[in-house]
Amino acid sequence: MMRTINRGVSRSLYWIRAFACLSIMACHFLGSIPRVAFLGQIFNVGTGIFFLISGYLQAYHSKEKNYLDWLRNRLIKILIPYYIYCLFIIIAFSSQINLRQILSAIFNLQGFTHAYLPYSGHLWYLSIMVFCYVLTPLLEKITESKKRVCILFGLVYIIAIPVATWGPNHRIRVLASYTHSVMLYLLGMLSGKSDCLGKTTKPYRKLTVLMLATNVMRLGFIWLTDHVDNEDFNNFYTYYLSHISHAILAIWICITIYIITTKWEKLTLIYDKPIMFIAHLSYEIYIMHNILLYDRWNMTKLTKVQPINAVVFLLCSIVLAFALSWISQLVRKPFQRR
Repeated sequence: MMRTINRGVSRSLYWIRAFACLSIMACHFLGSIPRVAFLGQIFNVGTGIFFLISGYLQAYHSKEKNYLDWLRNRLIKILIPYYIYCLFIIIAFSSQINLRQILSAIFNLQGFTHAYLPYSGHLWYLSIMVFCYVLTPLLEKITESKKRVCILFGLVYIIAIPVATWGPNHRIRVLASYTHSVMLYLLGMLSGKSDCLGKTTKPYRKLTVLMLATNVMRLGFIWLTDHVDNEDFNNFYTYYLSHISHAILAIWICITIYIITTKWEKLTLIYDKPIMFIAHLSYEIYIMHNILLYDRWNMTKLTKVQPINAVVFLLCSIVLAFALSWISQLVRKPFQRR
């Protein structure tokens, strides 16, 4: 039988999803303002959280559930909004698009080929997420043995370090860095199987120390990369260390939000409605928000007061996301089995 998530964990997951969505928006918004672009990296943790959540929720599906049915439902849910967005981009910017970009979009390979449609660089996430879904049966087998998990983590990170640092080109180094996302998905599956989010927070202090240590190290490397002209050093930070620190930060944030929403439940209940609203639209917001940071739609240039721009950016992203969600539901209906 399919396991059910208890109310406390379910509510926390909404908060975690909303936080991930808002952190991605903050990362991209700040990154579009030259004077404070470096601050965007502080919030560069949202996609890692989404991989963790996806793996965690997948663990709650029964082994008896037909994998192909599950995969079909997941693909319908995430690819229909994606294709609607891509179709809009292709129609609106046809003069800027070549056949390779269109084929990469059709087969959801933009994250692997780097042949992105205009305003679609953030959609690498969908390529890797679908890859995780395809790997799910294999990953489920691996999670049945702690030894297998340890071997996989060891192999991945031993191989990823040299490839991310000395890979022959940028594309190969980026692909090596994607292994972190797959490992976060796997870690989410492990957490879901043991229901560790809802059972214990004992490792929290040690995790906090580790999170602080890795992020202080990351800030040190940021300073060094600005002062040391060494390509290998820069690659090691960009494609490996930064991803490790973000992964640890993502795990820490998930546990922190769970602690806050359970220990201070009455206080946080006040904000449940807006948080759940954003959480429900988080995927569509993720898809639509990026176009509002380029060219004529660049919300960072709307006024000279960036807090006002940020609010307008959030509201416009929600409106576009709501429209995308509504259209997606209409398109999705014929594909849904009764």
